[in-house]
Amino acid sequence: MTQSLRVSQSVRRLTSGLAWAAIGFVVAAILLGLLLPSHPWSSVLVGLVLSLAMFGVSLATTRAAAKTESLSVGPIALDYVVKIALVAGGLIAAQNLDGLEVKVVGLIAAASVLVGTIVQLWAFTTSGRRSDDSDTFA
Repeated sequence: MTQSLRVSQSVRRLTSGLAWAAIGFVVAAILLGLLLPSHPWSSVLVGLVLSLAMFGVSLATTRAAAKTESLSVGPIALDYVVKIALVAGGLIAAQNLDGLEVKVVGLIAAASVLVGTIVQLWAFTTSGRRSDDSDTFA
């Protein structure tokens, strides 16, 4: 299997993994809004938009990195910079706007960073496994 085929398969796994994560986040956000006593729907919505934006950034930067011939750290660095800016902007907005709870926005943002990282690791670490279930990588 060629390197470009493995990367292509990994990007496809990443796309489906992030799509499932996004669906899970929508369901979890609705449950969180229902379970919290004050029903902070605006905070849940801001956190959810922030999470979906971070998933989109991960997908876009990973696709950009996969399209380059040489292994470039530029798109990956951009991924982290944009995510930091999104989280910082979301938390500052939550702190300064009436009706938004910083803890809810921060919890959803932190969970999305964790889930996004796990999905990226899964997508790219399972790509090198041989089909004969050996412990060696192709």
